[in-house]
Amino acid sequence: MSNIDIKDDVTPAEKGAQKLAKAMKEVSAIRKVVRASARLADFISQEDREDCARVIREAKQATMRVYSKEKGDLIVIPDHKTRLAATTLELAYIEGTPVKRSVEIKAEFESADMLIERLRSSPEAMRMIRAYSEKGFQFNTDHRK
Repeated sequence: MSNIDIKDDVTPAEKGAQKLAKAMKEVSAIRKVVRASARLADFISQEDREDCARVIREAKQATMRVYSKEKGDLIVIPDHKTRLAATTLELAYIEGTPVKRSVEIKAEFESADMLIERLRSSPEAMRMIRAYSEKGFQFNTDHRK
């Protein structure tokens, strides 16, 4: 064990730094990852960060030229695909990416009747079916139709 003691009378950031120092001292894999991350972070300067922010701001104002039959010339219109991508990227950095949920059910059943019976007897499955039914999804639990 390490001789680093984690103190309780410090800020959460200081406590996190203490835990990291302890983990780095005890586990060589963590030490290697932290060192590699620090080296990578050294390559990204404040100027790089400002350039990235500028590029995203400019992309949110992106336009493109398309041919107009009425005018017989190229006209400038908003490039919504680029603007949407820039806005999505900016929000992902500011707020974090949305949680992507999925439900995967794996089971072995001898028959469809057994599967339907298990679904009907599961409170969670019935809650989900009701929730999705309220949103307009239709479920047919009678497989014989």
